[in-house]
Amino acid sequence: MTTEHLEKHKALLENFEQMVELLNQLTVGKYNSLELYINNCHHFRARILEVQELLVDESFEQYLMKNDVALYCGIYSMSMAIAMLANMLENLKNFAS
Repeated sequence: MTTEHLEKHKALLENFEQMVELLNQLTVGKYNSLELYINNCHHFRARILEVQELLVDESFEQYLMKNDVALYCGIYSMSMAIAMLANMLENLKNFAS
């Protein structure tokens, strides 16, 4: 366990907490404007990109799987669900054209 891993772990946890909050808002929130909804989508995407950047480091990913499997599984599950949704939207777009 290195100091770098501990710092990345903290950053990952903070990003995940923000992702959960944004996903809850995007899922059940009532929006008064499309701009606000799109803004939350952009913030959510930014969190995903930061998480992906942190998980590029294989030694950190291994550290996380050993030391915080719940966080690792939560991020992995959320990423898979978002990827599935993105794929569905892409397929719907292709069907419409």
